Amino acid sequence: AGPTDTHWLGGDGSFFTTGKWSDGVPGTYEKPGPTYNGFSLTQFTGPSYFWSEMTINSGTAEISPGIRLVYNIIGVPDERYSTYDYVDSFQLPTAVIGESGHGGLSITEGIYVGFQNLTLGGQPGSSGTMTSTGPPKSGAILNFGAAGDMVVGSGGIGRLNLLQGSSAHFPDQVYQRGNTINVWTSKVGEKPGSNGYITINGPGSRYAYSELFFDELHKTTGFFIGEGGVGGVKIENGGSMKTRAARVGARSTGEGFLSVTGTGSRFDNDAQLLIGEYGKGSLSITNGGLVRSGYGDFWLGTTVALEPVDPILIFTDYGSIGKYAGSEGSVLVNGSTSRWENNANLVVGESGKGSLAIEG
Repeated sequence: AGPTDTHWLGGDGSFFTTGKWSDGVPGTYEKPGPTYNGFSLTQFTGPSYFWSEMTINSGTAEISPGIRLVYNIIGVPDERYSTYDYVDSFQLPTAVIGESGHGGLSITEGIYVGFQNLTLGGQPGSSGTMTSTGPPKSGAILNFGAAGDMVVGSGGIGRLNLLQGSSAHFPDQVYQRGNTINVWTSKVGEKPGSNGYITINGPGSRYAYSELFFDELHKTTGFFIGEGGVGGVKIENGGSMKTRAARVGARSTGEGFLSVTGTGSRFDNDAQLLIGEYGKGSLSITNGGLVRSGYGDFWLGTTVALEPVDPILIFTDYGSIGKYAGSEGSVLVNGSTSRWENNANLVVGESGKGSLAIEG
């Protein structure tokens, strides 16, 4: 049998409740012999779950322990887990949580879920929430394919919560066995009128991009907070985020904010970091948070507040406060241990309005 399009019929319950799906529980397909897409699967056992499209418009489906990693979204075995007890997998090429209603997906520790595309809060008036929990070293793993997109708040309200060990990081590096997300392009608050929010909370919680897919030709892809709507990302209590190219307040209608707060919380950006590109953007770093941008450009359009308990470091190759016409930018570095290190030029009010204040 092949993949199935199916939708959740409403209410809360286990993902595997037969009566909750329009076409029954998404099909179980045994792996086709000892190989899959030319790769040996002899070291793995157990079923895998596949379907081409899934929609949850009302209620919350919960995926509990028992579904484990075999291979990623394109069918390539992940040898790093060959010594671990990950024997089953989920593959969700397209998933929409809250397309026109109010839906949720809860994923707990010990789970591997592969997405190609994920939308939380599709149409105006809708809402979609996905929460991933689990302690570090045994948390859920959310994996996005090489060409996959994630939209948190497309036209409605979207929320993504990565808690107690959630993360997003590079597929070409060893996974921490916490909650993990590998993504291609993410938009938080995509269209005018939308609202998107991401919370990354707790030690080991991490959200990151793959270095495999970023080069000089792909700087326009990446991470958008408040692309055309309202978007917010909060990294707290030891959570972390790593991006290649990030834009906060990307378009003229966009309004984005990024908060990094608490000792151990950090935000790393390899290339362009634009805070208020054409819209409004803000970056707040407080209580021992850490921001680093060391391999590309660091462009600021509205507010950067640095109020640390522990030293704050911001490493940049190029800094611009108020990048484009119509933007407004301000930077505040506050506290005797706070530091902003800029490795090349720093332009205040490049084409927009900019200010820089260093206090304490």
